Amino acid sequence: MKQLQQGIRVLKRKDTGVVLQDVMDPNNIGDLCGYQIVDGGIQINWNYADCNVTPTMKNGMISYGITIQAFGNDADSDPMIEFYVDFDATAECLYDPEIDIDTGFFVNQEDVDAEVSEYGSLKKNFECVFFEDSKAKNQIMPHNIVNMGERIHGRLRSKGNAGHGLIYKLQRVKFIDASGKTNPPASFNVIGGGKGSKVVHAKVQKSKYIPNKKYWRPMGQKMKFSFLSFGFENLDEQNEVDIKCHVKIGIDPNFASPSLGRSRVGPPAMMDDDEDDEYDSAEWGVYDYYDDEY
Repeated sequence: MKQLQQGIRVLKRKDTGVVLQDVMDPNNIGDLCGYQIVDGGIQINWNYADCNVTPTMKNGMISYGITIQAFGNDADSDPMIEFYVDFDATAECLYDPEIDIDTGFFVNQEDVDAEVSEYGSLKKNFECVFFEDSKAKNQIMPHNIVNMGERIHGRLRSKGNAGHGLIYKLQRVKFIDASGKTNPPASFNVIGGGKGSKVVHAKVQKSKYIPNKKYWRPMGQKMKFSFLSFGFENLDEQNEVDIKCHVKIGIDPNFASPSLGRSRVGPPAMMDDDEDDEYDSAEWGVYDYYDDEY
C-alpha cells in the first residue's frame, strides 16, 4: 500500500490493462473508475455502466466482476531478477436472474365499482402495476375491487438506471385465489412464457430489440400488457386474489466483456426458446402486438 501511494507500483484492470488512479490524489478528483486505500486495503466503488463492467453468467447467476492486478516487475526495471510478488484481487457481485413481484386486489363477482388510490411502489428495480385505463392513470391498489370481464391494463416498469448490459422479459403473470375457499388455491396464468393467454384475451407488447426473441427488451424500458378480469369457479361475492409477476433477466447479446476480446456484438449469453415452444401457439400469443401494429 505504501508503494502504491508513493507511485512505485500501480494497479491495473486485468480485462483491459488500464492503470487505475488513486481517487484520493488531488490530481485524480472526479475519476469514477479508480481506487482508494482505506484501512490498509483497496476499495473501489464503480458504476457498472460508467466503468464498463459488463455482466456474465456464472453458475446460473448474473455476475458483475472485476480483477485488479499489481505486477511485481512494474516496480523493478531489471529484466533478469524479480524482487516483488505479483498480486491480484477479484471483486464480484452476483444477482438472481429470476424475480417474483407480488401484488393483489379483489375481484368482484357481483357489481361493485373500483376505487382509486394513490400510487404505490412494489419492487426496487421493477414495478408490476395494474390500472383501470389504457393510459395508466387510475391504478388498481391492493384494497380495490375489480368487476369480472373488465379489461385490466398492466405495466411492468424497469428503472432506467439499473441493469447495465441486461435484458428482461415478463415471463409469467399468475393469478392465485386468496379467498381461502379453494383447496388447493386455484390459479391461472394470464401470461405464460412471455405470451398472453387467449382464454382471457391477453395482449402483451412485443419488442424488436433482439431478432426472433420478441418478448425480451433492455432493462430500463417499460412494457405493457392487458387482459380481461375473471373469477374462479364456485366463488361468489368479493374474493381476494394474489398476483405474481415473474421476471426473467438475461445478458444483452449486444454487449460483450472486454476480457473476451470481442466486439459489443456477440452471441446470446442467456436466451431460451420457451417463449416459442412451451406454450401452444393456438392458445398463447394470439393477440400480442408490436406498438406499430396496435
